[in-house]
Amino acid sequence: MSETETNPEALEAEGVEAEAEATTEDQTEGLETEATEGDEPEAEPEEETEEVEWDGKKYALPKTLKAGLMMQADYTRKTQEVAEQRKALGARYAEIEQQAELQRATLTERVQLETLTGQLQQFQSLDWDQFESQYGASAVAKAMAQWRGLESKVGQLTSEITEKETAIRLQKDQAAEAALQEADKILSREVQGYGPALVQQVAQVAVAYGITPDEIKASFISDDGEPDIRTFKVLSELATLRAKVAEYESKQIKTDQVRKIAKVQPAPTVSPKGGQYRAGLDDSLPADEWVRRRNAQVAKARAR
Repeated sequence: MSETETNPEALEAEGVEAEAEATTEDQTEGLETEATEGDEPEAEPEEETEEVEWDGKKYALPKTLKAGLMMQADYTRKTQEVAEQRKALGARYAEIEQQAELQRATLTERVQLETLTGQLQQFQSLDWDQFESQYGASAVAKAMAQWRGLESKVGQLTSEITEKETAIRLQKDQAAEAALQEADKILSREVQGYGPALVQQVAQVAVAYGITPDEIKASFISDDGEPDIRTFKVLSELATLRAKVAEYESKQIKTDQVRKIAKVQPAPTVSPKGGQYRAGLDDSLPADEWVRRRNAQVAKARAR
């Protein structure tokens, strides 16, 4: 018979130990369960979307972005409206300034015309029958002669004002044409490649940025009537830069096409001096010929 079976104290110690182990296992399992449940991430709710039309196309965007997008669209629209209003106000201001200049130049004649017109209105509103009965026929004849004289002076002053305004406009047009010619000479000296082709490129760039041909023409003349080429020089540099970018993009497209052809086309051996094209690689070669020669060069280099 073993000691455990015969010793009551040993039996009691063994029971206590077994109970402690069971309690420890239960606590461990509970902690593991709590840890697992706590570590499991909660699923984030999907953000609601809404269909928005932008630049003629429809997109499904989160509702949180719609307000910002609409705000940007509204800002863009208002900016364009302000630009149009500013342009219209600028044209109106130029018209008012020109009219004010003409009135200042003909101020003396206009004052005289206003005075004579007032006197002429007095004759036009006169009761001639009453005037004759009061002053006699001779007074009527004299007054009518004055009336005709006033009408003649009013007509003469009106004609003088019109002629003077026409002369001022013609003088301004001639001065503007002279300034344009001088600007053309300066541009010929200072801008490389200046000519009709560059002018056409500049016009295209200007239109792309909302600058009208009339505004370009006006930019050649400063406020004091002197030639001004600053705007054209800036636009010409921009046009040249855009042309270089377009040329680079064209070459890049051609290079991509060559690479695509090289992936699917075998590399035959070609004599450098054979064929109808010049020897060596050249950008003027067709894409397939360029690829064949390039592949031949690579094959030759690998064979060494």
